[in-house]
Amino acid sequence: MNAVRVFEVAARNGSLKAAAEELAVTPSAVSHQIKSLESGLGVVLFERRNNAVLLSDAGRQFLDDVAPPLRTIDRAADALLRSASEVVVRLGVSLAVRWLIPRLESFKKRHPKIRIRLETTHNSAVPLSPDVDLAISYSRYPELPDLNGSEARKRPAVSNGPVFLIADCCRPVLSPALLNQSGYRGLEDIGRIPVLSATQDDWDWTLWSKIVGLAPPRGTQGKALPGEGATGIQVVDRFDTDDTAIHGAVAGMGMILMPSVMTQRETEAGSLVELPAAPSVVLGEYELLTTPRPRPVVEKFRSWLLKQKPELAA
Repeated sequence: MNAVRVFEVAARNGSLKAAAEELAVTPSAVSHQIKSLESGLGVVLFERRNNAVLLSDAGRQFLDDVAPPLRTIDRAADALLRSASEVVVRLGVSLAVRWLIPRLESFKKRHPKIRIRLETTHNSAVPLSPDVDLAISYSRYPELPDLNGSEARKRPAVSNGPVFLIADCCRPVLSPALLNQSGYRGLEDIGRIPVLSATQDDWDWTLWSKIVGLAPPRGTQGKALPGEGATGIQVVDRFDTDDTAIHGAVAGMGMILMPSVMTQRETEAGSLVELPAAPSVVLGEYELLTTPRPRPVVEKFRSWLLKQKPELAA
């Protein structure tokens, strides 16, 4: 097989010297392999002319027959190498954009040969599949009256099982300009602030309002007027992802309900602030799912990911 591969490289280059350079061997080694192949086959594969080699009729026929399977072998080997060094991660698009991608550089510095392939989805419940190594899935709680999140489930990081990552501890945030112009002084004035939603049926705002003792949120086609609906929130605009809703809040369109993992960049920059006197509420949790019998590269990424938990919970 080695002689056949040397033959294919020499035939493709039309030169023993060029073939030797591609194979990182000496021209004499290439010549020896070809002579050995010709002797074993009992045919002349090349006609030597000055510094070039030309295929004989038998050589052209042999090249036509061996070149396709050699390419197939190369593709199969490349696929195995890619598989051995690639980790496929599936998660929600907003979590990928706002948390995982900004942190990936630290992993790449430690493991530069490992490639990460991200698959994002708009679904909160992210399943594993045969072509995915890791998934970060979100599940919401039907109700959780603990405002501090101490009743959130804590599962140990057992091998290959679902691993608790973070309690989805949400609090209302908005732009400083919107807060200042709203006339808000306390929760009794929350209806003065227009609300943005990024969940189906506004379930997060509904649960938050229930836990904090406010009336269920009201939807409307127009923006709430200052002073109207002061006893409850009023949803005025909706977005299909958390990321776009955050941009809307920064632009002053309204107030959003988000965990700090999603808004850390904006709160540190001062473009979003927490609503005064508004408590945080645990609405759900993120968990890490790992494929059975993970490859070594998957284990390395999983271990790194679990070490990011303190940052996630900040």
